Amino acid sequence: MWRRARILPLTILLVIGAAVWRQTASPAEQAVPETMGAMTQQASALNAQVWVDSTQAAASSPSLASTPGRTIDGLTSAWASYGDQTSNCVCKASPTGTLQPFAFRSKTVVSAVVTNISARPVKLKLQAVLHAGTYSIDQLSFVPSTSSAAGASLSPQVQRLQGTVLRNTGRVIKVVDLQPGQVSVYRFVDRAGRAVQSFRQLLAALHELATHHPEIARPMRRALLHGHGDLIRLAYGRSRTWRLRAMHGALMAGAQAEALELNMTAHHPHAREASQIVGAAITAYMDNVARVGAVILGLVPQITTSVDANGLSVHIALANTGSHSVYGVKLAVHASTLPSGVKSAPADADYFGVLRPGQSATSVFKLIYGSTRPDEVAADVSYIAGGGPAQLLPLSWHITYPAAQKTASTSTR
Repeated sequence: MWRRARILPLTILLVIGAAVWRQTASPAEQAVPETMGAMTQQASALNAQVWVDSTQAAASSPSLASTPGRTIDGLTSAWASYGDQTSNCVCKASPTGTLQPFAFRSKTVVSAVVTNISARPVKLKLQAVLHAGTYSIDQLSFVPSTSSAAGASLSPQVQRLQGTVLRNTGRVIKVVDLQPGQVSVYRFVDRAGRAVQSFRQLLAALHELATHHPEIARPMRRALLHGHGDLIRLAYGRSRTWRLRAMHGALMAGAQAEALELNMTAHHPHAREASQIVGAAITAYMDNVARVGAVILGLVPQITTSVDANGLSVHIALANTGSHSVYGVKLAVHASTLPSGVKSAPADADYFGVLRPGQSATSVFKLIYGSTRPDEVAADVSYIAGGGPAQLLPLSWHITYPAAQKTASTSTR
């Protein structure tokens, strides 16, 4: 009885204290459960999957121009050229009514266009069956301003994802988030096949130059053919080490041809226009060769732009997602691609030491411009690996300025 008499008053005091605390708690504290519940509900996303099989042709599929991307003024031609549409391939989505997907392919590019037609965020698992190749993977995303889905419009932006090397036909899986109304174009580019293709295009340009100026074309062709064996080993070799060595051999031959082109242009002004066409083909060839090496090493370059009251900022980064270190990393704005009168601040590049697996390097540059504003910006990403240097030139998407929007560029990225 004595113990019960002591416990009863103590219980009453605890109940009264809890009631008093509830009455004196602040409105913010009382609203915590409701706020957290609202946040949880807002952050919840639907799970969905898209299957793309580039080895099988689709019977029918909507054309690229019929997607929501055409609702953005001045962007249709630019983003339509982002993918290389030749023929449609099999593409399915689950569950139905959440995503609107279709896919198309060419000899070296497989693209999948996915639109979130629901009013909720979607966590997408994208599975693509691809032929053997050395693939870079990137994603162009935007939300059209005329989209009926909830949420604000999203300016187009390109995000480069980790690439992959497939020795045989295989499956690539990427997990990404899609906002309501968001349109994303996922592009799988076989950089080895693209390098071989650009080499053939370069030979064709040299053949055209030789019909009028054989004394200019022949030395460049000889220099270029010295690296043909290295190109074949780079594109179709099995050993990672030998492929990287072959990359440097192909790059050296291309650099020699590029030096000859610059010299010939300076000494033969009458052939300047035709020689510059060859020079552009050499640059494209060397860029594709370097991108093969980047995929093999697991290097992922990024370039994004942002415009505010202080001007145009360029963010450049290089991530090492591979298993080997690279050295002498340099990040800069590619000054030769800027319009006349546009300058980068700082003007010098940012130099980094070793970039180990799992690490990334990031730099920010300001572009100073007057009446002429750049439509796009190229980054200069250099590094040393496999016994020699390599250079990547990733290109930003078309830059949108608050005051006025220029016509979109259709450059190949």
